Amino acid sequence: ADVQEFLPLHDSWLRRAALRDILAVSPGVIPFGVMLGVTVVTTDTGALAGIFGAVLVYGGSAQLTAITVLHAGAGLLAAVLSGALVNARILLYSAALEPRFRNQPLWFRLVAPAFIQDQTYLSATGREEICGPRFRRYWAWLGGSLLVVWTSSVALGLAAALLLPPL
Repeated sequence: ADVQEFLPLHDSWLRRAALRDILAVSPGVIPFGVMLGVTVVTTDTGALAGIFGAVLVYGGSAQLTAITVLHAGAGLLAAVLSGALVNARILLYSAALEPRFRNQPLWFRLVAPAFIQDQTYLSATGREEICGPRFRRYWAWLGGSLLVVWTSSVALGLAAALLLPPL
């Protein structure tokens, strides 16, 4: 019998699974987000740009690269290209996750890849038994929860930076 038959379909099980998975990766996410928030303030990038970048870029290494390149005096195009190059690994994650996205509705295939990050890739590949509609719900909880943890961590870093002595 297919393992899918024995998995609970209800959202509470999928939500708990996603939250457990995010809790497992958060110890690596939170310090990096705080550090990024502090970097945003110490490089005079602007708190608003830091928070919007956390949500829109949703990739810490790409955002840190872009901030560093801009702070070094390079132009916006160089910063964007540098960030894109750093995030090129996401293409490999996308290819590996393609079987999980293949038979999903078009809206999901268009929106859900925005949540592909190191942590969501790692978590989803550890949950191969979740697929189909269950995967959509799990992925939404997983990606949404990571986005909250990430953005909150960057915001915490922005606030903490104000407490640091001037350089």
